[in-house]
Amino acid sequence: MSHEDTRNRASADEVPEKNFGMYDTDYQVDCQDLYVEHFAEDINFRFDADLYFAGMKDALAARLKLSSNSDEKTPLNVIELGTGPGRCLRDLVTDANAAGLPITGANLIGIDRSSAQLRRAASYQIEGPVSVRWVRGEATTFAALPELADLRNSIDYMILFNGGSICHLVEPREPGAMFAQVTALLRPGSGRAWVSLQNENILSRSLTTKKEVPDWYNELTEDVVLVSKAYAGVRYRLEKCSPTQRTDRLMRKTTTLSVFRGSPDREELGELVTRNPIDLTLLCWEEAEFVECIEGAGLKIVKAVEGAWQTYYLLMLL
Repeated sequence: MSHEDTRNRASADEVPEKNFGMYDTDYQVDCQDLYVEHFAEDINFRFDADLYFAGMKDALAARLKLSSNSDEKTPLNVIELGTGPGRCLRDLVTDANAAGLPITGANLIGIDRSSAQLRRAASYQIEGPVSVRWVRGEATTFAALPELADLRNSIDYMILFNGGSICHLVEPREPGAMFAQVTALLRPGSGRAWVSLQNENILSRSLTTKKEVPDWYNELTEDVVLVSKAYAGVRYRLEKCSPTQRTDRLMRKTTTLSVFRGSPDREELGELVTRNPIDLTLLCWEEAEFVECIEGAGLKIVKAVEGAWQTYYLLMLL
């Protein structure tokens, strides 16, 4: 696969810094997958996989309880917004297959603004009798996507920004606009949607109790080198994060991703291909304000679950 990054093969002193977003290139997405795998034990992805699967079962049960006989044959419609490499959708299908949950013909739609993320998602195989589509879209307008034209008020289940990525929506109107898209798509009465906040981005709580953020999660305290499994000879170095800066409700961290290419049989990093400064700015929330934003869009919280590094909120239409 070709990469914009590989066109510059200068020496280390000559390689320019390229200001991409976090997930704009295939190399960045590959590094993200490796980084997640590196911290998999600490993150405990099984916790949110179990939570999301239980939520899908509840949504399906609620729909069957409210539906007519003809509706029972309508396939389950599931959206993941901010799908990234599609892990949550893959987990849902794997868990449904293992539990014998009847999801034959289900429509799974993963939405992300990053084409590189969607390419990564499409590279994984999902085993099961389901339809899967990976669609490029924006969080604040995704209900208007042509692929969703026939699904207004028909989405049974949604996962919104797993990993607390809703905090990337830093402009004042963006969170409310995103929740308005959910309101337009969710099935009345039975539709359910999970959204989460990272615990470090919750300034105060009114609905849940304070959770301590694990030490490992606060920031990269040292450089991390990761070896690509997808691209022969490619290694990544993530530099330790700058100290966290907080201004009003914004939290900012910076790091740099360097991409190297060398011999797969040697341990040295190899030739520097590119350096990508990454500026991560996140919006922090008062929990009461978060609830108000959700309710202002015509949704309500029916359950809140506190995890080690995220707090999860289950939503349905008012």
